[in-house]
Amino acid sequence: MKVNKLDPKMENLLGILKQAEDGKLVLPQFQRDFVWSRQDIEDLLVSLLNGYFVGTFLFLRTDPTNPPFTWRPIQGVTLPRNRDGKPIGNPETMILDGQQRITSLHYVFYAPPKEVVTPKYTSRRYLFFLKLEELEKGNVKEAVFSMNEDDARKYLDKEYQFEHKIVPFTELSNKEK
Repeated sequence: MKVNKLDPKMENLLGILKQAEDGKLVLPQFQRDFVWSRQDIEDLLVSLLNGYFVGTFLFLRTDPTNPPFTWRPIQGVTLPRNRDGKPIGNPETMILDGQQRITSLHYVFYAPPKEVVTPKYTSRRYLFFLKLEELEKGNVKEAVFSMNEDDARKYLDKEYQFEHKIVPFTELSNKEK
């Protein structure tokens, strides 16, 4: 067995989320399900925007053709499945620590359907937004907000966003790259 030295790296957060979306970054099957609430997610965003330390991620690099554990995508990622119902993919990395934070951020930036994942204590899909004027004033807590999909319709209108200087977090992702 080859042992690699500890190799901490600074990774681009959106790049990590894109790897999860593509099924390259996955969870070992033994990890618990997503359990964070909408408030937990908002608090994480506020901490990130304030530049606070929000912990580290612990990843296990794997051989995509022979991962060491049965795996599954993070909740919110939909991969094709084989006849047995198992996801099809080539996982390059497994999340050992940081799953709740990564799943939360994937939820914020990719807004998966409510049938796939929802925050704890709700059965509705929530969308997350950033008020640029509040952010500019340094009022980070007031700059981040979320609304359920039905109530957020006006915030999804591009003209309204421009007039009120509001940006949906989904517009900040690199999901098209």
